[in-house]
Amino acid sequence: MATNNSAEVAFEMYRKAIKGGDLELARIYLLNAITHDSRVEYLAEYVDFLKKNASPEDEEAYQQAYNIMSMAALNCHADDIAEIRQLIADLQSISMANAAEEANAPEKESSELAQIERELETFSWPHLKKNGRLFSASVLADKAAALRQALGSGCLSDDQTKHYMDELEETQWQINLVSLKESLGSLFKSIEEETARVSNKISSSRINALMAQATSVLSQIWILANEGPLSERELREEQESMQEAFNKTEKVAQEVLSQKTLELIKSKLKGIEKNLMSIDSVSMRIKEVQLAVEYIQGLLPQIVFEEHRTSVQSYLKRLSELIVSLSRMRYARYQARIAGLAQRALKKYDAMTMVFEADAINILEECEFCKVDESLLSPEAAGLFQFAKSTLVAKLDMVKRVDFDYKCVVAKKFNLEEI
Repeated sequence: MATNNSAEVAFEMYRKAIKGGDLELARIYLLNAITHDSRVEYLAEYVDFLKKNASPEDEEAYQQAYNIMSMAALNCHADDIAEIRQLIADLQSISMANAAEEANAPEKESSELAQIERELETFSWPHLKKNGRLFSASVLADKAAALRQALGSGCLSDDQTKHYMDELEETQWQINLVSLKESLGSLFKSIEEETARVSNKISSSRINALMAQATSVLSQIWILANEGPLSERELREEQESMQEAFNKTEKVAQEVLSQKTLELIKSKLKGIEKNLMSIDSVSMRIKEVQLAVEYIQGLLPQIVFEEHRTSVQSYLKRLSELIVSLSRMRYARYQARIAGLAQRALKKYDAMTMVFEADAINILEECEFCKVDESLLSPEAAGLFQFAKSTLVAKLDMVKRVDFDYKCVVAKKFNLEEI
């Protein structure tokens, strides 16, 4: 009874170990139960345990089971011999199945390798090029997955392993190229959508940011080393194609970005034309135009579209020519003003029967000869002014002449800006 009780305890511990997932401990408890009581129930449980848990290569476990069954057949009750023989037959069946599986392993491995090769053939570079799927992100991802599965199969030769590892690197390179190409296309689409907005809703900062991103992606494409399935010529064609698409997008973006600034400049020019008509002072006109030139030059860096930039530069040229024209007009008016003073002085002089020193001084002061800047006079105006001045000064004695010359030196002069 003690023996049977020990067997039952060991068998119960076996069940708990099975539930806990500790197979090795469960096997020990089961063998302990059989050692104390080799009843058919325990023996059948052991055969079932081996069938479920023993590996085909575990010959020692099967041999041990044969020995246990053989001893049980000799020591058991006569009524149990048939069942034990059946258990031995079951062990033999399991062993034979394992042997057959081992024998078929190379054939199975060969079949698996053939299947791998067939699958990867559909992903070969010539096949993908022929079917136009070389730039399909999903197809390339499937190819990478198939290559990783093949490399992890354990049935490749060293040469095959190297070949597939090299091809996996090429696939990763191609995936990177496709990813960059798709990113660039997505940026182009975003830029196109942004530039298509109504002018007052266009976000210049967003367009500039998108163009900066596109420039960065394109530069990454251009510096790619040729380590994929494309030839040097094919890679260069892809790069040039994306550069061409970038140039077109950039031109549209530049035109849109420049348009708003161009409209500001045109509005400024219209304002100038209107203001000049209401200003009598030539100097004030010149100042107005000069301020406009400064304003437009400050906006010029924002005009990135070549055609708009050319237009703005032509506007600046016209404004510069206008400044030159107004400057000439102002200079001519200055000459006329000074010539008028000289003419008025000579008329006053000529109208007097006798011109005394006091009369000459009065005329010189009334006509403000001391305020004339002779360096600003043209030869014609200077000649007339000098004739009038010398005619009047000739009536002065030495002291009065010195006084007059001193006044001419220290007096504030008429300048062009007063015209």
